[in-house]
Amino acid sequence: MKFQPGFSSFLKPAGLKACAKPILRRAGFLFLMGALEVLAPPGSPAAEPMMDTSVFSESRLGAVESVKLGHFAQALRSEQTALKIAQDQYGPTSLLLVPILDDVAVLQWRLAEYRDSEESLKWGLALVEKNLGPGDGEVADSLDLLAGLYLDLNRLAEAEWVEKRALALRQASGAANPQSLARTEDLLGQVELGLGNASQAQTHFGEAQKNLEPGRQPDAAFSLHLLNHLALAYASGNDFNQAQSCLEKSMETAEKDFKPVSPEAVEAMEDLADFYDDRGQLEKARPLWESALKTSGQLVGGVYDYLALPHLKRLARAEDGVGDHPKARGLWLKILPVDEAVYGAKHPQVALDLMALADQDAKLGQKGKAAEELKESLAILKPLFPADDPLVRQLDARLADLSK
Repeated sequence: MKFQPGFSSFLKPAGLKACAKPILRRAGFLFLMGALEVLAPPGSPAAEPMMDTSVFSESRLGAVESVKLGHFAQALRSEQTALKIAQDQYGPTSLLLVPILDDVAVLQWRLAEYRDSEESLKWGLALVEKNLGPGDGEVADSLDLLAGLYLDLNRLAEAEWVEKRALALRQASGAANPQSLARTEDLLGQVELGLGNASQAQTHFGEAQKNLEPGRQPDAAFSLHLLNHLALAYASGNDFNQAQSCLEKSMETAEKDFKPVSPEAVEAMEDLADFYDDRGQLEKARPLWESALKTSGQLVGGVYDYLALPHLKRLARAEDGVGDHPKARGLWLKILPVDEAVYGAKHPQVALDLMALADQDAKLGQKGKAAEELKESLAILKPLFPADDPLVRQLDARLADLSK
């Protein structure tokens, strides 16, 4: 039995990086939805239960529109209203609740309500298993979401177990969707990369590439995403030649499949520039940063709102790459209030932005300012994550370096 998806079923990988280079190296699983990101494509209201209830329809449609504008708290309230109506109409064990529960869980995840998100995802998983059986291929969709949450929370052992089960279910299904299988392989590769298993990660990313549905035009954005992940896996295994080859192919693919002035082209240039920079090949990195700066500048425009945030962060990254730290700092100062308005002042995304701002202040010799910003970031993260979380440890180390 198939049920029509809500907008959470359009979640797509966002790439394994934050927009500020020093935040990389956890492979950026965190908060920019390194596993899965809320996207609200046009025409995806998906009112699964066929009920003549105007409040239900308005709630689901309203949630989609709210997500497009970055009003996640409002979208969550709308989806929770729709969930209650569906429960009353169909009962608490209906399969028709699952797409709404997935949407609720993803919005809770996006708002850093991690415990609630986990409960919602487990509820949805239990309903799929109850209605279709634990061996049904549809169970893998729910497992992917749960593994993605665990990945973001650095609960890697749990993520690995969950995603290995998802992969086994997809492989056992004779009618497995190659695109879905590829995304599950990719997610498991991210988990193995986080666990330090570079060779296993390479295998999963390679299998994901093979499983992109033959005979059709592959998803170009997902192809770029896989190449970047594969580059990270090769670099983690110290195979820098292969990593460079993947990043160069990613840039070629972006130039071929997307417009010259596109977010994908900027991302690819910046990723390759980062690689050259890390390898000390500044003469190769500099032209790429300059090209990324020019292109990203055309994408930003003069509006600083939720929709502009990705462009602004790419532009800030390019300004940092060419060494214009005052401009990069100014951009992060504009980005911070927008993210605070979207997520709230105590959200992890704000902590990441404060880290990026602190990086620019440190490069400008303002160690005192940088230390205060890192302390603010820590104050946000410590109530949410354990002391041994990689990001918390990274912040502690950076603070220690500033005090020297």
